[in-house]
Amino acid sequence: MTPPAALPHPHLTWMTLLPTRVTHTRRRIFELKEFLRTRAVDVNGFSEKRELIEEIRLYPTQEVQQFSAYLGGGGANRGLSVSFLNDEFLSELKVQPDEVVYDTEPRLRAASKETAGGQIIKCPRDGLPGAAYVDVANDPNAGPADFMLSYTWGYKVHDIVRSLNAFCRREKRDPRHVRVWICALCINQHRVKEKLSRGEVVPFKEFAETFDNKVQSIGHVLALLTPWAKPLYVTRLWCIFEFVKATQSPKVCWTIVLPDEQEKDFEDTLMTNTQGRQERGLGGMTRIFEALGQVNVETADASQRSDKDNILRDLMPQGFDIYNAGALAEACVGYNRIVVHKLRDWFCNSISTKVKEKLRGEPGVSTTMALCGQLVQLFLLLGDSKRDEAAQLVDEAIRICKSQSLTETI
Repeated sequence: MTPPAALPHPHLTWMTLLPTRVTHTRRRIFELKEFLRTRAVDVNGFSEKRELIEEIRLYPTQEVQQFSAYLGGGGANRGLSVSFLNDEFLSELKVQPDEVVYDTEPRLRAASKETAGGQIIKCPRDGLPGAAYVDVANDPNAGPADFMLSYTWGYKVHDIVRSLNAFCRREKRDPRHVRVWICALCINQHRVKEKLSRGEVVPFKEFAETFDNKVQSIGHVLALLTPWAKPLYVTRLWCIFEFVKATQSPKVCWTIVLPDEQEKDFEDTLMTNTQGRQERGLGGMTRIFEALGQVNVETADASQRSDKDNILRDLMPQGFDIYNAGALAEACVGYNRIVVHKLRDWFCNSISTKVKEKLRGEPGVSTTMALCGQLVQLFLLLGDSKRDEAAQLVDEAIRICKSQSLTETI
């Protein structure tokens, strides 16, 4: 039960779990439940924090102290820093540029199975041989995750890391202090492999509850879309499921991330209509909207047919017949719209920000003004929800033009 010695856990005491010292926060409730889950206790049977405390008193003090210390280091939500992923992780696992997450899974297990001296590594959660990679990674900045990554194992590992780096640069955040929970690295793959070898499958309900706990306790999801013109993300049902759940939770934030080269291509496409004359109408924007509209819940893939059936049952009303093709197609339209609307809303916000930056930085460039005009047209086409933004953008363009005496541009 003792966490690996290399991990810098704070020294928390048994007193932190007593009623007089426990703050009424979701974080502490989560920690108490997480401990009981490792003991196969049905935490749904406890409705109050007091009941959780009383149940935990049944266990040895030392054992609870160890688990509390483990949680203090991030515990079940322990994430790795972006700087570590960019440097040590890629070099330690010798990740090649074209390798996807699936390719690295055997190395993740090998790195978390035993030490260089041949000593077996035990999982801090269940005390059994083999840990999650996050539990053994030599990352001095590891700790409670700031973000949860929503992605597919079919993505290239280098694309994932580059996207996280690009996110840190855009948000002006130090990558040493941005910690991300990534399922491949933070779930114990030894246990997953053991279950598969026994022909067992993690029940969908258990997986869905684990995901929901992660989303709610971390509070911010990064959705990785690459390539932006035909994102693999929107073809995977698990990704769509995660996206819908995250965006429907009022307490959870979500952000779309792209690798640098994809973001540049995205920006170049926005300028297609003004710099190149081969397209008509809204030009590059039309192409982007078409790309972001490629969502079809009904035809999205899942690794297991049972996963697809269970996800569809979860999304549909109780008692819905998912094998009724006609009814399913009609019901999926609503979820397709949810995802498409969120993606297009992100696109509008993203391009609006970029146009405003260009207006302030290069007000005399005709292509920027033309792009601004296209964006205003697009906002007007989207209806009432974007009319105020269109008006604000026009006012901003007029103000800048007047300040630069660009009366002809107006």
